[in-house]
Amino acid sequence: SNHIGLIDLASGAVTDLTEGSFAHYAAPGFLVIGTNDGRLLAAPFDARQGKLKALPALVLSGLQSERSNGTVPFAVSATGTLVYQPAAGSGAGLVWVDREGNRTPVDSALTDLGANAALSPDGSQVAVSRNLSGDSQIWVEQLATGVKSRLSFDVTDAVRPVWTPDGRRVAFLATRDKQEILETQDVHRRLLAINKHLA
Repeated sequence: SNHIGLIDLASGAVTDLTEGSFAHYAAPGFLVIGTNDGRLLAAPFDARQGKLKALPALVLSGLQSERSNGTVPFAVSATGTLVYQPAAGSGAGLVWVDREGNRTPVDSALTDLGANAALSPDGSQVAVSRNLSGDSQIWVEQLATGVKSRLSFDVTDAVRPVWTPDGRRVAFLATRDKQEILETQDVHRRLLAINKHLA
Protein backbone atom coordinates (compact mmCIF):
# COMPACT_ATOMS: atom_id res chain seq x y z
CA SER A 1 0.00 0.00 0.00
CA ASN A 2 1.04 3.61 -0.50
CA HIS A 3 2.58 5.60 2.36
CA ILE A 4 3.09 9.26 3.14
CA GLY A 5 6.68 10.12 3.96
CA LEU A 6 8.74 13.15 4.95
CA ILE A 7 12.08 13.74 3.22
CA ASP A 8 14.89 15.65 4.92
CA LEU A 9 16.27 17.70 2.02
CA ALA A 10 19.68 18.07 3.65
CA SER A 11 20.34 14.39 4.40
CA GLY A 12 17.90 12.65 2.08
CA ALA A 13 16.52 10.63 5.01
CA VAL A 14 12.90 9.50 4.62
CA THR A 15 10.56 9.23 7.60
CA ASP A 16 7.43 7.13 7.12
CA LEU A 17 4.43 8.99 8.59
CA THR A 18 1.35 6.92 7.79
CA GLU A 19 -0.54 5.01 5.11
CA GLY A 20 -2.00 7.17 2.37
CA SER A 21 -1.53 8.12 -1.26
CA PHE A 22 -1.58 11.93 -1.29
CA ALA A 23 -1.17 14.61 1.39
CA HIS A 24 -1.36 18.38 1.90
CA TYR A 25 -0.24 20.47 4.85
CA ALA A 26 -3.04 22.57 6.34
CA ALA A 27 -2.15 25.47 8.63
CA PRO A 28 -1.91 25.69 11.55
CA GLY A 29 -0.39 22.26 11.98
CA PHE A 30 -2.44 19.55 10.27
CA LEU A 31 -1.70 16.99 7.60
CA VAL A 32 -4.66 16.12 5.36
CA ILE A 33 -4.27 12.69 3.78
CA GLY A 34 -6.08 11.08 0.86
CA THR A 35 -6.32 7.29 0.71
CA ASN A 36 -6.68 5.03 -2.32
CA ASP A 37 -10.19 4.01 -1.25
CA GLY A 38 -11.51 7.59 -1.49
CA ARG A 39 -11.25 8.69 2.14
CA LEU A 40 -9.84 11.94 3.48
CA LEU A 41 -8.12 11.85 6.87
CA ALA A 42 -6.51 14.57 9.00
CA ALA A 43 -3.99 14.45 11.81
CA PRO A 44 -2.18 17.07 13.90
CA PHE A 45 1.33 17.41 12.53
CA ASP A 46 4.47 18.79 14.17
CA ALA A 47 6.46 20.21 11.24
CA ARG A 48 9.56 20.93 13.35
CA GLN A 49 9.84 17.34 14.57
CA GLY A 50 8.43 15.84 11.37
CA LYS A 51 5.91 13.68 13.23
CA LEU A 52 2.19 13.14 13.45
CA LYS A 53 0.98 13.99 16.97
CA ALA A 54 -2.03 11.64 16.78
CA LEU A 55 -3.53 8.97 14.56
CA PRO A 56 -5.29 10.31 11.43
CA ALA A 57 -9.06 10.74 11.86
CA LEU A 58 -11.71 10.44 9.14
CA VAL A 59 -12.84 13.78 7.67
CA LEU A 60 -14.70 12.68 4.52
CA SER A 61 -15.39 9.55 2.51
CA GLY A 62 -16.72 8.91 -0.98
CA LEU A 63 -14.10 10.96 -2.83
CA GLN A 64 -12.97 10.29 -6.38
CA SER A 65 -9.75 8.27 -6.49
CA GLU A 66 -7.53 7.56 -9.45
CA ARG A 67 -7.55 3.87 -10.31
CA SER A 68 -4.04 3.77 -11.74
CA ASN A 69 -2.23 5.01 -8.62
CA GLY A 70 -4.82 5.61 -5.90
CA THR A 71 -4.40 9.37 -5.56
CA VAL A 72 -7.31 11.52 -4.43
CA PRO A 73 -7.84 14.95 -6.05
CA PHE A 74 -8.11 17.54 -3.29
CA ALA A 75 -6.41 20.75 -2.20
CA VAL A 76 -6.23 22.90 0.93
CA SER A 77 -5.79 26.68 0.72
CA ALA A 78 -3.61 28.77 3.04
CA THR A 79 -6.80 29.81 4.86
CA GLY A 80 -7.86 26.20 5.42
CA THR A 81 -10.50 25.92 2.69
CA LEU A 82 -10.74 22.36 1.40
CA VAL A 83 -11.77 21.53 -2.17
CA TYR A 84 -12.28 17.97 -3.35
CA GLN A 85 -13.96 15.89 -6.01
CA PRO A 86 -16.71 13.50 -4.95
CA ALA A 87 -16.73 10.04 -6.48
CA ALA A 88 -18.21 9.92 -9.97
CA GLY A 89 -21.59 8.31 -10.20
CA SER A 90 -23.87 10.58 -12.13
CA GLY A 91 -22.40 9.61 -15.50
CA ALA A 92 -23.02 13.20 -16.64
CA GLY A 93 -19.79 13.34 -18.63
CA LEU A 94 -17.84 16.54 -19.13
CA VAL A 95 -19.81 19.67 -18.20
CA TRP A 96 -19.21 23.40 -17.89
CA VAL A 97 -20.10 24.76 -14.45
CA ASP A 98 -20.45 28.54 -14.12
CA ARG A 99 -19.91 30.59 -10.96
CA GLU A 100 -23.57 30.17 -9.99
CA GLY A 101 -23.32 26.36 -10.22
CA ASN A 102 -25.29 26.03 -13.46
CA ARG A 103 -24.21 23.00 -15.50
CA THR A 104 -24.02 22.87 -19.31
CA PRO A 105 -23.18 19.51 -20.98
CA VAL A 106 -20.01 19.50 -23.12
CA ASP A 107 -19.44 15.80 -23.91
CA SER A 108 -21.59 13.11 -22.29
CA ALA A 109 -19.21 10.36 -23.51
CA LEU A 110 -16.33 11.57 -21.31
CA THR A 111 -17.27 9.99 -17.98
CA ASP A 112 -15.27 8.86 -14.94
CA LEU A 113 -12.35 11.20 -15.65
CA GLY A 114 -11.44 11.94 -12.03
CA ALA A 115 -8.28 14.04 -11.97
CA ASN A 116 -7.60 13.15 -15.59
CA ALA A 117 -9.05 16.15 -17.39
CA ALA A 118 -7.34 19.49 -17.98
CA LEU A 119 -8.80 22.50 -19.77
CA SER A 120 -6.44 24.42 -22.07
CA PRO A 121 -5.58 27.98 -20.99
CA ASP A 122 -7.77 29.49 -23.73
CA GLY A 123 -10.68 27.15 -22.91
CA SER A 124 -10.87 25.71 -26.44
CA GLN A 125 -9.50 22.20 -25.77
CA VAL A 126 -9.53 19.60 -23.04
CA ALA A 127 -6.82 16.99 -22.48
CA VAL A 128 -8.09 13.78 -20.92
CA SER A 129 -6.81 10.36 -19.93
CA ARG A 130 -9.12 7.74 -21.44
CA ASN A 131 -9.09 3.99 -20.94
CA LEU A 132 -10.62 2.65 -24.14
CA SER A 133 -8.94 -0.75 -24.43
CA GLY A 134 -7.56 -1.61 -21.00
CA ASP A 135 -4.83 1.03 -21.10
CA SER A 136 -4.98 4.76 -20.33
CA GLN A 137 -3.84 7.18 -23.03
CA ILE A 138 -3.98 10.97 -23.36
CA TRP A 139 -6.44 12.45 -25.85
CA VAL A 140 -7.18 16.08 -26.76
CA GLU A 141 -10.70 17.16 -27.66
CA GLN A 142 -11.47 20.34 -29.61
CA LEU A 143 -14.48 21.61 -27.69
CA ALA A 144 -15.97 23.58 -30.59
CA THR A 145 -16.10 20.55 -32.89
CA GLY A 146 -15.92 17.54 -30.57
CA VAL A 147 -13.00 16.12 -32.59
CA LYS A 148 -10.73 13.93 -30.42
CA SER A 149 -7.09 13.17 -31.22
CA ARG A 150 -4.78 10.80 -29.40
CA LEU A 151 -1.69 12.55 -28.00
CA SER A 152 0.26 9.77 -26.24
CA PHE A 153 1.98 6.91 -28.06
CA ASP A 154 4.60 4.28 -27.11
CA VAL A 155 3.64 4.54 -23.42
CA THR A 156 1.17 2.88 -21.06
CA ASP A 157 -0.82 4.17 -18.07
CA ALA A 158 -0.80 7.78 -19.30
CA VAL A 159 -2.54 9.95 -16.68
CA ARG A 160 -2.78 13.45 -15.15
CA PRO A 161 -2.50 15.75 -18.17
CA VAL A 162 -1.45 19.36 -17.51
CA TRP A 163 -1.25 22.18 -20.08
CA THR A 164 1.71 24.55 -20.31
CA PRO A 165 0.70 28.19 -19.75
CA ASP A 166 1.03 28.99 -23.48
CA GLY A 167 -1.40 26.17 -24.36
CA ARG A 168 1.00 24.54 -26.84
CA ARG A 169 2.12 21.48 -24.87
CA VAL A 170 0.60 18.89 -22.54
CA ALA A 171 2.65 17.16 -19.86
CA PHE A 172 1.51 13.87 -18.33
CA LEU A 173 2.71 10.91 -16.29
CA ALA A 174 3.16 7.59 -18.09
CA THR A 175 5.07 4.30 -18.10
CA ARG A 176 7.66 3.36 -20.72
CA ASP A 177 9.80 0.22 -20.48
CA LYS A 178 8.51 -0.36 -16.91
CA GLN A 179 9.75 3.08 -15.81
CA GLU A 180 7.46 5.92 -14.70
CA ILE A 181 8.21 9.01 -16.75
CA LEU A 182 7.04 12.58 -17.24
CA GLU A 183 6.23 13.02 -20.93
CA THR A 184 5.43 16.22 -22.82
CA GLN A 185 3.90 16.53 -26.26
CA ASP A 186 3.51 19.56 -28.52
CA VAL A 187 -0.24 19.50 -29.20
CA HIS A 188 -0.10 21.61 -32.36
CA ARG A 189 2.71 19.55 -33.95
CA ARG A 190 1.09 16.25 -33.00
CA LEU A 191 -2.27 17.28 -34.47
CA LEU A 192 -0.59 18.55 -37.66
CA ALA A 193 1.26 15.23 -38.04
CA ILE A 194 -1.96 13.26 -37.54
CA ASN A 195 -3.85 15.42 -40.05
CA LYS A 196 -1.07 15.07 -42.67
CA HIS A 197 -1.07 11.29 -42.16
CA LEU A 198 -4.85 11.13 -42.65
CA ALA A 199 -4.82 13.41 -45.72
